[in-house]
Amino acid sequence: MPRNKTLPTFFFFIMCACVLSHDKINNKETVYLLQFREAIQNLPSNWFDNSTTICQWTGVVCGYTPQNFRFVEWIELKSRRLNRILPLNLNESLVALSCLDLRDNFFSGPLPSFSSLSNLEQIFLSSNNFNSIPHGCFQGLESLALIDLGNNPKLPPWIFPTDLNNYSRLVSIGLSATNLMGFLPNTFDSFSILTLLYLSENNLTGVLPESFSKLTKL
Repeated sequence: MPRNKTLPTFFFFIMCACVLSHDKINNKETVYLLQFREAIQNLPSNWFDNSTTICQWTGVVCGYTPQNFRFVEWIELKSRRLNRILPLNLNESLVALSCLDLRDNFFSGPLPSFSSLSNLEQIFLSSNNFNSIPHGCFQGLESLALIDLGNNPKLPPWIFPTDLNNYSRLVSIGLSATNLMGFLPNTFDSFSILTLLYLSENNLTGVLPESFSKLTKL
């Protein structure tokens, strides 16, 4: 069904309420995904099929709370030629998100902020065209195990994100071809189970930090 951009505002919110009552997912999650649908090109066709609920949309996986309410747990839309800018406030809307996989697309604009998404375990945003990094983007990710931002060469020059040093569950860090510059911090002893580390095709300088010797799983 083709998108109708002339729909009045009140219809949008009536539709939102209907989807919410059917799916029982948080209102903020519903509003964010409807904004995502309006903002992004080349989404799967069933995102625009009014007979499907949000938890039935291709690439959206929902979980259940103990009270039997649903929540958005995964978004997996890799390699679909998606483009344009992600809506803001992902971290304030998809608060129970565990995995975000948008790799190998054509997204531009700022990286989404993941600040305070304490359930987020996996971030895949490699091979896109993101061009800025929100302040505090990686703070409060207590469950983070994997982050892959590789091959985003339009990002501005930045240094290795020291916020990641706080996450002892990290197994894989992918930051190749992201315009990293400067020295690596001597804090790699905080990554006790790190197995994979990708830093190629950047502008890093200096010597490898001594704490690399603590990466016994690498």
